[in-house]
Amino acid sequence: MIEMIGSVLHRPIRYNEIPAELVRRRFTELGFPAEFGDAYVAMLADTLEVAATVTDDIETILGRPAESFEQWVSEHTDLFTN
Repeated sequence: MIEMIGSVLHRPIRYNEIPAELVRRRFTELGFPAEFGDAYVAMLADTLEVAATVTDDIETILGRPAESFEQWVSEHTDLFTN
């Protein structure tokens, strides 16, 4: 995904992983219970090596084909720039 964003923006993008403890702390600062931060970090760890399930849910719900991630990034470059 990072490579795709960089390609659309025509510049290199780096991914820096945030340590789990900082993620937990940020959720707590935002008012979430500590258990939420723990569950979120655990969910990320559990899904890191598992490929996402591909379905036709988007087409079923919206009544049109889903767009590609590249298309979505191209249409929302403002979210990735200042």
